Amino acid sequence: MRRLFYLASLAAAGALLTSCDWGIQIYQPTNPSIFKVNQDTDRLEVGPESQEQQVSIASDMFWYASLKDGDWCTLGDYSYFNEFTSILTFRVQANTSTESRTDSLIVLSGNEVRKIAIVQNGIGSLINTSEINLHGTIPIQYKLNAKGSWTITQDGDWFSVSPDSYSGGTIVTFTALSDNLDTRGRQGSVTFKLSGLNFTLPVKQDITETIIVQNSTVDLESPGGNFSVKTYTNVDYHVSTDVDWIHKLGTRALLEFDEPFSADANTGTAQRIGHITFTYGDISETVTVTQAAQDPVLSVTTPGFYGLNGKNYVYTKGICQTGRLTKGGSRVFRIIFPADVCVVQLDGVPLTLTSGATFEPTVSVHSKGIMTYCQSMSVKVMGEDEKFIWLKNSDNTYFILKKQ
Repeated sequence: MRRLFYLASLAAAGALLTSCDWGIQIYQPTNPSIFKVNQDTDRLEVGPESQEQQVSIASDMFWYASLKDGDWCTLGDYSYFNEFTSILTFRVQANTSTESRTDSLIVLSGNEVRKIAIVQNGIGSLINTSEINLHGTIPIQYKLNAKGSWTITQDGDWFSVSPDSYSGGTIVTFTALSDNLDTRGRQGSVTFKLSGLNFTLPVKQDITETIIVQNSTVDLESPGGNFSVKTYTNVDYHVSTDVDWIHKLGTRALLEFDEPFSADANTGTAQRIGHITFTYGDISETVTVTQAAQDPVLSVTTPGFYGLNGKNYVYTKGICQTGRLTKGGSRVFRIIFPADVCVVQLDGVPLTLTSGATFEPTVSVHSKGIMTYCQSMSVKVMGEDEKFIWLKNSDNTYFILKKQ
């Protein structure tokens, strides 16, 4: 087990936090008053290729980091992100297995311990198929879930691949150059080359009756709504679902069309999965529909600026919303921190909002009458009713605003 000892620098907190006087006590004899590792997440997932990743460690005391195993994952150097937070770098070797593997990052500060599972996916996570089946000259697309640069080489001159190289994940399109007029299927292959990895998939084309779905997975937000599945076929198939919250809509045309569906809102605390099946005789294609759970912050009805899951205050108790006004075609909201004579203001909140939509308000901080911070940031509308607006800025920052 490799162990590295890091001394975290003790100074003022970052730009937004230092905008107000929070009265943080820097020196603690046994336990840190600030201690977060990767924003308090307990799992970090990475792809199978060899790569370098980072986690943030925030503490106002010295801290010590180590790995449980350290066989395929090693710790590197760190650098300062701001006065209280350091960036710890770790490196993973390529995972050539189809199975994922896990190591644990353990960080100690004072008498407190934080653990994060570092999960590296297997090679099968790079593309959601074990073979590429082409039917006629219809293009088929797959998402390549790669973080770094990659190239593709092909064996077979009867199909094309586009693009054949890229830096970062993208959509790869496979297209047969002509119909297969032979009585037998034909086969080629493609080889993906990434950092430390090479893997090959077969490419096939047949002439049998078939049903094709362009994408085999659909991801939905918790509010549900209408969506469609693009299919190609040369048969008159039957459509069915295995859950009662997915509904087939309307009728279809022949050969190439978008099958319309709708999904009910998911008001539960866990994501749910359903399947849509297209069937003709013994031929079938299935689409997996995954719908996210309702965010726990939607159950909170006290206006303010919240942290993780809408349950823990980011700065200090006593925050509240004290002002709203209409400005042109948008609204302005103010959230006050009375004990610190500090105001957080959101300018540019649209009068009309839609769940799932994003917009960019200007967020400013006013401390004792002086503006100390101002920046445009992207927020997502988590929900809205006749009284409240729920906005999400990141994985751990929420604004809850009262309309009136």
